Amino acid sequence: MCGADRLHDSTFSICIIQRITQNINRKEGEKMAENTEFRSVGYAEVPQNIEESRQTIEGYATIFDAATCLYSSNGVDYWEVVDAGAFDGADMSNVVLRYNHSDNFSILARTSNDTLRLNVDERGLHIEADIAATSQGKDIYELIKRKDISKMSYGYIVNKDYIEKVSETKYVRHIAQIRKVVDVSVVDLPAYDATDVDVVKRSFEGFQEELTKIQREKIILKAKM
Repeated sequence: MCGADRLHDSTFSICIIQRITQNINRKEGEKMAENTEFRSVGYAEVPQNIEESRQTIEGYATIFDAATCLYSSNGVDYWEVVDAGAFDGADMSNVVLRYNHSDNFSILARTSNDTLRLNVDERGLHIEADIAATSQGKDIYELIKRKDISKMSYGYIVNKDYIEKVSETKYVRHIAQIRKVVDVSVVDLPAYDATDVDVVKRSFEGFQEELTKIQREKIILKAKM
């Protein structure tokens, strides 16, 4: 069953099948693409010794190699991890900071005016933001300052991923390359949405179908020898 926060490198093994996500039909101006995924992995906080009037927060939207167990089914655990280098070449030119990914809430900051600053370092995707001094922005800042809100999430579109079979009871989906970061959000109750789990399930099911096909082809080949 899902329990640990990380996978040990020694458990990683052999059976890797890589697939590239299909091209995305996304028009400019659309808020979210159909295959945008959301993950709650990081954290947010108010940095020390910061000018109070700026309402600055910082944190990590995601942390590299921090494996998360997404779901379990029939005694098998399905994990996900973001590989180091996944953001290389990713489009992060027009990212907004929101609360709970909600379009009904005011935008808190954005990269296009440098109130939201994204930086990929050796740990993960670091964010620093000057939250807008609106009534909603002030409320969010106070909740983060009091640690009522302390988690972060981000929306992204995957360009390349692959599935690793660690054992008969453990599979890991690796996010190898992210095409675009859509938004980052401070969240009060981080959780995987059912639609996100469905996306991941399709990835694992596709892998298992490919694995079955390969095994079947090996049997046929062996029979012909």
